[in-house]
Order: sequence, then structure tokens, then C-alpha cells
Amino acid sequence: MAALFLGSAAVGRPITLKLAQDFVTLPATLIHDRKVRRLFAQICVLWGCSRLLDAGMSLGVLHWGVDAGLLSRGVLSGLLTGLTICVCAYFGWTRLHRNHGVVFRRATI
Repeated sequence: MAALFLGSAAVGRPITLKLAQDFVTLPATLIHDRKVRRLFAQICVLWGCSRLLDAGMSLGVLHWGVDAGLLSRGVLSGLLTGLTICVCAYFGWTRLHRNHGVVFRRATI
């Protein structure tokens, strides 16, 4: 996963932009904006580093035994993923709002 996120950021085609489009309708002008693409590339790097940290943490905890490794995968990995989601959401929201005046609204059904 880390290679996917870091690789997509390195080649300038951030996978996070594609993932965001699955959840949120983004205007074409926003998608093609250079600053927005850089923001999604930065978020890719955050996710890539998070996945590297998760892998390293799991391998490190495995030295204490299989039970500790399973606990790490179940608890610590979930906490790290949740923290990464919060950091990326806050980072993206503040950057988009500050640079482009983007306001997030709830969709009405």
C-alpha cells in the first residue's frame, strides 16, 4: 500500500484524487487545478508514510511474539489508520478552504 500511495504521488497521478472522486463530486475546475493536484499528492505521501510506519510497527511488535503482533494489527493499526484519516481530512479541508474558498455542504436527498 505504501508503494502505491508514494508511487502515485511521485508520478504526479495521486490515487487519493481518484478515491476522493468516488466519495465526493468535485468540479472539473478544481480537479485540474495545479494546487489541488499537489494537495492530493501531499495526502498520498501522508498515507504512504502512514502505511510504512504501520508495517514497521507490526514487524517491530512481532519480535515480542505472535500474540503481540496480532494485537498490534488489531489495535495499533486501526488507531494509526483512524489518526491518518483525521489528519488527512483536516489537512485537505483547511488547504482547500484557505486556497480556493471551497465550502463543504451536505447533499440533500
